[in-house]
Amino acid sequence: HKVLMKSLFDPHSPMKLRLHALPSLITWGLKFLYNSSTARYGAASVNSYLLAAYSIRETTKLANTLNLSYQANNCGSMKVFRDKAAMKAPLELARRLSDYGLNFKVLDTDGAINQEPELAGIKQQIAGAIWYPDDESGDAYLFCQSLKEHLVNMGCIVTTGARVNKLTVMGGRISGLVVDGEIRPADRVIIAAGNGSDALARTAGLSFSIRPAKGYSLTLHRGNQTSWPRLPVVDDHMHAAVIPLGDRLRIAGTAEFTGFDTAIRKDRIDNLFNLLDGIYPHIARNIDRKNARSWAGLRPMNADGLPLIGATAIDGLYVNSGHGHLGWTQAVGSAKLLTHIMLGEKPQISPTAFNPSR
Repeated sequence: HKVLMKSLFDPHSPMKLRLHALPSLITWGLKFLYNSSTARYGAASVNSYLLAAYSIRETTKLANTLNLSYQANNCGSMKVFRDKAAMKAPLELARRLSDYGLNFKVLDTDGAINQEPELAGIKQQIAGAIWYPDDESGDAYLFCQSLKEHLVNMGCIVTTGARVNKLTVMGGRISGLVVDGEIRPADRVIIAAGNGSDALARTAGLSFSIRPAKGYSLTLHRGNQTSWPRLPVVDDHMHAAVIPLGDRLRIAGTAEFTGFDTAIRKDRIDNLFNLLDGIYPHIARNIDRKNARSWAGLRPMNADGLPLIGATAIDGLYVNSGHGHLGWTQAVGSAKLLTHIMLGEKPQISPTAFNPSR
């Protein structure tokens, strides 16, 4: 919370709280602070990891089965630190998660450079790193496009651009929904509307503690650059990552609490350019900034840091939302977990921590 309060006056803070968003965050913020204790954060981290690890396995399995194309990269990822003191908490968490299957390796400066040679330009600034060899990366948009094409070929109907006005309930059971003013009967409905999930749930008398946290990304094209990173690198100080996607480089991260405002602010994009310069100065000097693509999106964050997955208090109504910055990471696993719940099957991981009624 100290970081957020300081961010009110610091335009370069990796986390940013806008004053106009405060009223909508009061109740959510109290729940967030309640769940920020060491014990609750530790428990949430374990459950979040278990879902993420399960999801990565299922994502790989799905991608291989359907031959999905999304510029997948299985080189792992690495978090770099500018001072050794900053490594303490992430390292303690990694060691705790290793009991649940996390594979990681602590690297010194030379080890970090060996994993990602393009970091040689800032060798003197790297105090150490943690490498996660099992991590994978790719383009989430291409993944969704490829999956959509497969579903359409199977005969599924995918409708986009439609507005769900409200849910309809009869006798404590879901009866359907209203889409663009038209009633659509349904025996089962899944609320998976990101930051719109709470508003939609309220039409059925429910409420979710999900609020938007804006994240930014910057996508750059390689052009004629001869050197290029091979794996995603996370800068611990800036809470952002530089991810190679074929001949593109995506810089993503920072968190801004600004309500539902999706405007792209220049100072936040400048932060990402500065991050690139701070990690890969030789690339930043030669990149064509005019062709850079800026983007901002709202991450749906649940107050306790874990998504809501499962049945609601209304018979036939389910929810799968609130994944924060781990949306794609946990997407396939969350869908699989919810499928098992809906079919009355035993899930491969415990659904208790994600129960919407918790």
